[in-house]
Amino acid sequence: MEEMIDSTVEQFNELLSKHQLSDAQCQLIRDIRRRGKNKLAAQNCRKRKLEVIQTVEDEVRYELANNWTFLLALMLAFQPIGKLKSQVGGTVLGFVAIWH
Repeated sequence: MEEMIDSTVEQFNELLSKHQLSDAQCQLIRDIRRRGKNKLAAQNCRKRKLEVIQTVEDEVRYELANNWTFLLALMLAFQPIGKLKSQVGGTVLGFVAIWH
């Protein structure tokens, strides 16, 4: 069976010509070969699809990790600025109160 599926067209035709087969038998064998090749193609397609999905998942995880690292660094960078703004804001409000 595997010999039929894995063989080239020339090898397959040579294999068929070695035996005295009716047209119906030849058609059945060709149908079996076609289904076997299609089964292998479908398996390979599913395998490639899973590999692509895994690659995309890995890329998403990588980007999320980078974004979280960036956001954390950004928050840490702006934390002192927030404190400074609140201190300056209090001072500015004090000046405004004095001038009124």
